[in-house]
Amino acid sequence: MNNGNETTVDLSPDTTLPDPFTVGVPTNLTATSGTSELYTRLDGTIFSRMRISWTPPSDAFLSGGGVIEISYKLATASEWSITNQASGDGTFLHILDVKDGDTYNIRARAKSAFGVWSSYTATITHTIVGKSQPPSNVTGITGAVNKFGTLVSWNGISDQDLGEYEIRQGPSGSTWETAAL
Repeated sequence: MNNGNETTVDLSPDTTLPDPFTVGVPTNLTATSGTSELYTRLDGTIFSRMRISWTPPSDAFLSGGGVIEISYKLATASEWSITNQASGDGTFLHILDVKDGDTYNIRARAKSAFGVWSSYTATITHTIVGKSQPPSNVTGITGAVNKFGTLVSWNGISDQDLGEYEIRQGPSGSTWETAAL
């Protein structure tokens, strides 16, 4: 009881708690595609995909139950598609079923554990590159003549999109005969 004395109440007390109504925007949004981002489906087919990377904001309400949402669209389209959301402390995800040579617009935003959204990042643009590197060279090629012909062996390569090896026979500079294995 204040016995008629005036008291002062601080309506916004100082605190070190984070502001639950302000969510930072992800930074360093990038998109990559090409040989390193190819993936193999269960049926063995190889497809291009786009890897989207970012730096999440440093926010306890984001890393403790928030999400990062990536939106993308063909550069010529008007409607955005939304990917599956990444965890609030996640740093990348892949967008599947993209087409080589197509150009996409990508943007990101964060949503805190309280359901508060950040603004979108600036939109970036990326053109999909499929396999961008030639096949690896085969090494360790050996041949041994036996009574049935020539036994040829080599060290296998680990290229994800390996389809077959091609063996050529004949002297250098001649018309090659080929057999796919």
